[in-house]
Amino acid sequence: MKNIIKNIIALIAVFAALFVTIKLKAQEKPLINSMLWEISGNGLQQPSYLFGTIHMICAQDFILQDKVKRSLAKSDRYIMEINLGDTAELRHMQALAIGKQPLSTTLPPADFAFLDSVLQKKTAISLKQLDNFTLLGINSLLMTKSLPCTDVKMYEMELLALAKTQNKLTGALETVAEQGHYFSKGSPDDYTVSQLKLMDDYMMTFNKMVSAYKMEQVQTLYQETTHEKYMDANAKKWMLHERNQNWVERMPQMMAAHSNFFAVGAAHLAGKDGLIALLIAKGYTVKPILK
Repeated sequence: MKNIIKNIIALIAVFAALFVTIKLKAQEKPLINSMLWEISGNGLQQPSYLFGTIHMICAQDFILQDKVKRSLAKSDRYIMEINLGDTAELRHMQALAIGKQPLSTTLPPADFAFLDSVLQKKTAISLKQLDNFTLLGINSLLMTKSLPCTDVKMYEMELLALAKTQNKLTGALETVAEQGHYFSKGSPDDYTVSQLKLMDDYMMTFNKMVSAYKMEQVQTLYQETTHEKYMDANAKKWMLHERNQNWVERMPQMMAAHSNFFAVGAAHLAGKDGLIALLIAKGYTVKPILK
């Protein structure tokens, strides 16, 4: 059980971002193929960097290019969506996996039975054993068990380990409490259950996302993660638009003080409400780093 909780804590920070999407038709101009972008101009004394991650990936597909390592090495700080290097934040993250009420008392019996059957199929664990978990915790566990491998890498954690060897300061664009707020707004229980029923379909899309990510096809990745059945308008508002707007309001002050290496889910980069477009609208020059 301790191992189950440990896995859920490690994954809970990234679960929501795996479903963060926006319609491709909103993108006015296709982006050049790159997951790494330099931010300069608008009075900055030194550039910062924006790197799009795929939050979970099988070890055999994990690639950390030299250009990414060089950009991190040139930066003063490593900034994540939430600070995975902060023990207080990690404790708060752990709390998100435990519900205030048992799922058996909050879910309709049919939904509870459905989740129980999926859990037993994917993990050989019954939902009764995890009755005090939140749906976010259950989702995180099911997602990692649905990957076609047992050795899973997380770009944020690999970059954090590298940043620590370089004695870099770490930070975040939002707190765990804020991310939890966005998730609760964007994915209420009934919607979360409906998305769980699409888990197998989503994992097929995820395989396409991995292929696009490895080739740095930022626009293709954006397109693959954009499907109406995976995200409704409410989820888009809270999981993508609101967060991007909040982040881009915080980034200027951070970049004025330090050179930062920002690592966020790749779906946050593209679109008219994506970080690249929002930063350009604020007067910054944002250009791809190709090698």
